[in-house]
Order: sequence, then C-alpha cells, then structure tokens
Amino acid sequence: MYYLFLHENESQELTLEVLNLEKPKTYKIFFGIQKATEIIQDNLGFLYYKNKKTKKKIYLVCIEKKSGNSCRASAHISSDPNDDKLILSKQHNHKLTSFKEEVPIKEANID
Repeated sequence: MYYLFLHENESQELTLEVLNLEKPKTYKIFFGIQKATEIIQDNLGFLYYKNKKTKKKIYLVCIEKKSGNSCRASAHISSDPNDDKLILSKQHNHKLTSFKEEVPIKEANID
C-alpha cells in the first residue's frame, strides 16, 4: 500500500482511485520520434523517461514531471536488458496518461 503526502501548494483533488494504484512490476521501452528519445511504459500504462544511468540501474521519472501536473513519481530498472522488473520509488499523483496516437513510436531496448 502507498501513502501519498502532499505539500500545501499541491492540488488536493486526488481521487481514491489514484491513491490506491497497484504497484507496477514490468516495463517496455519505446523510441520517441526525436533521436535517442526513449519512453518507458510500465505494465500499468504510466510513462517515464530516463533521468540517470549507472552501471547497475537506470533511474526514471514520470513523463508528467515537466507538465503543469509536476508529478514526482520515480522508479528504477536494471541496466540489464534481460531484466524487465520496474521498482516504483515514489507514487504518481495523477491518473493514467496514454501515448498520443499521432506520435509514431517503436519498441526498443536500452543499451
């Protein structure tokens, strides 16, 4: 179970549905249309981008971080492309956002 703590300046209009999200377990990687843009989608459908890469881990942040929503969700995955486990560190503060259909993407691996 997750507990979500909000700062005073954050929206208090979160639904119970958002607070009771199940924990993601796996992910897929997609290339965006810009060179070297990788979008990571967990098995629940939430989207992330790479924040930092170390020898063993790739750290991710929610794609909504840059939007007006300022989601602080973060996760990490293994640098091993054969390990498809995703570990969520901080919970999302929004409902699911899907890919825009007009944006071409293709499935890929992180090297």
